Amino acid sequence: MGADPLWFTLALTLPEANEDWLRSFSRGLFKCAREFGIALVGGDTTSGPLSITIQVMGATQPPQTLRRDGANVGDFVLVTNFVGDGAAALAAIQNTQTFADEHAEYLQQRFYRPTPRLSESGLIREIASSALDISDGLVADLQHICDASDLGAVIDVENIPLSPAVQSLNNNSQAYQWALSGGDDYELCFTVSPDKMADIAMLIAQGKLHATVIGEMIPGHKVICEYEGEPFALATTGYQHFSP
Repeated sequence: MGADPLWFTLALTLPEANEDWLRSFSRGLFKCAREFGIALVGGDTTSGPLSITIQVMGATQPPQTLRRDGANVGDFVLVTNFVGDGAAALAAIQNTQTFADEHAEYLQQRFYRPTPRLSESGLIREIASSALDISDGLVADLQHICDASDLGAVIDVENIPLSPAVQSLNNNSQAYQWALSGGDDYELCFTVSPDKMADIAMLIAQGKLHATVIGEMIPGHKVICEYEGEPFALATTGYQHFSP
């Protein structure tokens, strides 16, 4: 993200002041803070059931701000790296799905230590027309771009990038369900106008960006999923913060 400043506050609720736990927690927290250049500027500590709340704040120049409302009809929809790892990892953790040891280890790393895509966002922020990260599920989060941009989108499900770990199951139907609605991937979903796709292609060719075109922005208001031109049914659209 360049020289953009970042700060965070920490609200920590603990059932007891366990020095060993606090030492380990602080070591991990500040290792991450140093890696990404984030400064702790305040917060609070209270007694009660364990709860950790971190709020990150930053600043950037308005022309470089990636918003959700800038997409246009005909823009391509892309995602970074692989999608579906978070949900696959949860299935492994809950013992509802079995993976080979090397794949299980990779998925656990993706689940417990996701990588913030700050480098990627810095590369695309003057190219992308809109962007967000995938936390609630690809369909649910792309819908936020649709709502803000007053558009719809179509996802070509067969183009969604799946990791070798997810592909190892040889169950594309389950894999795509995880990728479309599982969440907890924290990859970027972003849109790019056709006239700027050459810039994205150059970054990909140079090995600086791992991104895949998975769809297109269209007139309408909803995200449509298609597999080889046919409708693809979703079991769920993603995480709902508040139940109806």
